[in-house]
Amino acid sequence: AKYVANGDPKTTIDSYTRNPLNAGGESDWIHPTPTGYDAGWAQAVYDAMVAEFGGDKDNITYSKIVCVGDSITEGSTAGAANTYPVKLQQKLNS
Repeated sequence: AKYVANGDPKTTIDSYTRNPLNAGGESDWIHPTPTGYDAGWAQAVYDAMVAEFGGDKDNITYSKIVCVGDSITEGSTAGAANTYPVKLQQKLNS
């Protein structure tokens, strides 16, 4: 839903997915950009967690969160600091 709200897939530099304008020769239209990991994936998971805990971030209780997935979860195209698990952790810790 976050990607659709952003108008993706689109061919502009601000797309959440890698395309010729934001990724050069490495575009694939599948893997997120750093913004896609943050505003797309991490925000969607964070919003779902907030909703699950009554709509208040301060009510979120957890001991560990495990993000299971593939190369999108790993962030193979974004670098370790830009993966959605890292961005989700930053949102939860803010």
